Amino acid sequence: MNQTHVYPLGALTLGLKGEVLTEMNQLTEAGCVGFSQAEAPVRNTQVLLRALQYAQTFGFTVWLRPEDPFLGGGVAASGPVASRLGLSGVP
Repeated sequence: MNQTHVYPLGALTLGLKGEVLTEMNQLTEAGCVGFSQAEAPVRNTQVLLRALQYAQTFGFTVWLRPEDPFLGGGVAASGPVASRLGLSGVP
């Protein structure tokens, strides 16, 4: 019998707004195994730097999506298929 394990991620910033860091230590004590911004960008790179430095200090894991919403608001990866289907592309 296969079993699935679901592990919670905490928000990297309060309300996923990308402005103020969460209390990562308290979230870890509450059971979070790492931190993420989901699909919300951290617009201020200084906030992102502080978050990564803090996480590194305590050995916390951070998951970030390698996507920049400012490069395009497309719905498919840029390329011949998106062009042929008339879909706006994401670079």
